[in-house]
Amino acid sequence: MTDATTIEAYLGSLPAAHREVVAAVRATILANLGDGFVERFREGRFIYVVPLTAYPAGYLGDPRQPVPFVSVVAQRHAISLYLFGVYVMPGAADAFATAWRATGKRLDMGKACVRLRRLDEVALDVLGATLRAMPMSTFLASYQAGLARARRPRRAPARPARPAGRQRTTGRTKARARSRRPPPRGRPTAGRRGYAGGRAPTAAAASRNTMPRWPKLSNMS
Repeated sequence: MTDATTIEAYLGSLPAAHREVVAAVRATILANLGDGFVERFREGRFIYVVPLTAYPAGYLGDPRQPVPFVSVVAQRHAISLYLFGVYVMPGAADAFATAWRATGKRLDMGKACVRLRRLDEVALDVLGATLRAMPMSTFLASYQAGLARARRPRRAPARPARPAGRQRTTGRTKARARSRRPPPRGRPTAGRRGYAGGRAPTAAAASRNTMPRWPKLSNMS
């Protein structure tokens, strides 16, 4: 978080080593960014997005949030370069990593987040070539294809076949087997209402057991 409201003030507030890397990476992005992408600066982040005028559906269906493409964030120990285009385009991450390592420079990369510490470790030519290979139309096509794959219902795995000659256990047989089993030590037996100790669970406990688990977004780092 920073109090700087302009790009010049923000760059001036960074340590010299961080300022050198951020300025060089930003200049490379602006020189090689495809037509239609726009730069935004907010809270110490440089974000390059598909504007809502070009893609009104927005990121993950939110019409208030544009689809991100690249982001540069100066953190305490390193500068994080988020390449969302590399993340969504098939084979792009492997091609990027191969080209970067071919320069002999060290690559510290997660799924699509490159951590930079010194300018001499940054393969600016590889970054520029990667961005030039991703015009907005190609990027959006890959992004939409990824959304379609994520929304496709997953098929349940096939159940393994029962071994030949094994007798099928019915529900009645299982119930009889459970009734013969002694209760675990220290655990109260079922009462008249069918619950342990004869008491039904409270409404709060029941709600904890039935609340849905919301899916989390993929971490790129």
